[in-house]
Amino acid sequence: MRKNRRMFVGKWRSMLGILMLLLLVALQILSTSKPVLAHVTLIRAEPDDGVVLTVAPQELQLWFSEPIVARFSAVHLLDEQNQPVGGISLVPDNPEAAALRMTMPLLKPGAYTLFWKVLSQEDGHFSQGFTSFSIGQQVVAAPKVNSSTGSWLGSLPPLVEAGLRWVNFLLLASIVGALALWRFALVPVKAQITESAVVAQRTLHRQLLNWAAYCAAGALLGGLGLLVWQVAISQDTALPTVTWLAQAGAVLTQTRWGLLWIARQILLLWLSGGLWFLATRQPASDNRWPFLIVAGRAIDLLIVQALAGHAITSGQSWLLALANATLHLLAASLWIGGLVALVVILRPAIKRSAGVGAHWQPIAWRSFSLMALLSVGVLTATGLYSMGHQVASLDALITTLYGQLLLGKLGLVLLAGLCGLGNTLFVHPRLAGQLVRRLGFPTGWAPLTVRQLPRLIGIEVAVGVLIFGVTGLLTASPPPRGIEFTIAPADVPHSLGQRGNDLFVALEVTPNRPGQNVFSVRTVRTPGAAPGEIYRMLLRFTALDGHAPPISAIADEIGPGLYQLTGKYLKLAGPWQIDVVTSRSGIGDTVTHFDWVVAPLGPLHPVVWSKYPLSRILTFAAGFCWLLVGLALLGWRERRAVQLKLVTVFQRGKRSEATETTVQGAAYPSSRIG
Repeated sequence: MRKNRRMFVGKWRSMLGILMLLLLVALQILSTSKPVLAHVTLIRAEPDDGVVLTVAPQELQLWFSEPIVARFSAVHLLDEQNQPVGGISLVPDNPEAAALRMTMPLLKPGAYTLFWKVLSQEDGHFSQGFTSFSIGQQVVAAPKVNSSTGSWLGSLPPLVEAGLRWVNFLLLASIVGALALWRFALVPVKAQITESAVVAQRTLHRQLLNWAAYCAAGALLGGLGLLVWQVAISQDTALPTVTWLAQAGAVLTQTRWGLLWIARQILLLWLSGGLWFLATRQPASDNRWPFLIVAGRAIDLLIVQALAGHAITSGQSWLLALANATLHLLAASLWIGGLVALVVILRPAIKRSAGVGAHWQPIAWRSFSLMALLSVGVLTATGLYSMGHQVASLDALITTLYGQLLLGKLGLVLLAGLCGLGNTLFVHPRLAGQLVRRLGFPTGWAPLTVRQLPRLIGIEVAVGVLIFGVTGLLTASPPPRGIEFTIAPADVPHSLGQRGNDLFVALEVTPNRPGQNVFSVRTVRTPGAAPGEIYRMLLRFTALDGHAPPISAIADEIGPGLYQLTGKYLKLAGPWQIDVVTSRSGIGDTVTHFDWVVAPLGPLHPVVWSKYPLSRILTFAAGFCWLLVGLALLGWRERRAVQLKLVTVFQRGKRSEATETTVQGAAYPSSRIG
């Protein structure tokens, strides 16, 4: 007994050491990463960021990359001495869901900084930032102040939210993994031969349902922790007279995050109560329809979780994004959650019931291996697709915290997959023998021994738990999918020249940022051009991403061959097409096309590796992975059909042989006696 206890303690110490090493690696990544932008980013401000005004503005408006909840937004104005300026108020009725409009007090000349804090309507994350402007003819430097809210929340580490999300993902995966094991990997009670095996298998079914019920109850409590955190960080935007309870009610009823939280808690309550009820009934393994009615809500739970994630806000088709995110969560839950249930419930129960006998068959290992293999394939395909829509470019993947965490997660998934491959080779010796022969190793060679199988499973489980920890950090961090990660400084022009028929047209845009710009057009007739007076110069602006409707405006002539237009026609950063339409008497219109790139707000980072968009490449890779998964399923189905035919032929042969023996015995009874 003491020897077994020492062995058990030694195994868990080694697993704990591996887990601590992986945690140190993750913390090293966190400590060396660069900061990234907020979940909601400021795409345009009026007045423009850094502008010098001659007249004090009466109102100020901000446009963001996602719809926001104005009820939980706050703004603070500071002067150049870092003193707060009173009298600023938000306009409650704003027709634009992704904008804030506020009235300003009478401001004196000087530099001002406006701090904003908004809540995303899509994923429920708070974001904050600032914009600055100056009043007066002389440029006054904007004050350098801290962009934090200045409350006690600013001193809390972001790992608090990440830890809550870690627990949430791990418990949800444990629920789905335990239910999948119960349905697909546990051998039915009726298939057991001896009475002791029937009792042991029935107990195992009940314990697995109890484990899923406990995980659902734990996730229910974890949801309360997430609510407390969300209300606490939203308290900064509330008036001093608003109580904590009133703020919680507003978060739950006036935000998309709150409605999804209510749906999640209802589903968890249903699962915890329903699974506990099924586990207490006799016999637990015969409740097929009640099990489907109760456990089917686990898929609904994954859908709700996917709706609250980053994938739905990436600008792609929401239905495709929802299906991909749900399948990704399902695959991760089947694999890692199933392993957790295997280690926590099944393995100890099998060890305790070792005296049942060799006739007891608790787990269908082939079904478990197939479920894990398909989960890894689906996880890879959906992960590649999601990465292509969450990480804009290779530079975003390498230089941001989100990208580095994602690379660490990919490494952990690869390590867990290698451990799973080793476990599969142990469970299927024939497959291991084929692999050894194809690799050219001598027959009987094995890199690991059977005694190392529990340790390998333990390492796989520890890595899987850490994968969910990294996932919690990812969901608490903003994905680097903004346009600034795909635009290189060399891509942003200041002026371009283009020949259109017999005219040379030069276009210049200043400052070439979203908002107010000055467009200067200069035309020069080429030698031999037909005479014709220019009576109109029209500029047509088309956003190539389709997020802004085309708009046209007529430029004013300010000199011979020189035209100018001032206005807020470039509303978004990114690629645009600017058409210069020159109308001449007796000749008609000459259209000159300019492929233009508008710089985003803030500094543009230089190219480290590449800013080429990853979405097309990774979407193609995801499609290839789906093809491999489909071929594997077809191959398995064909092989299964052949095996069933062989078994049927064998059984028919046995029955024919038995029938023939019976007939011969009836015709020649003396032969049976002899």
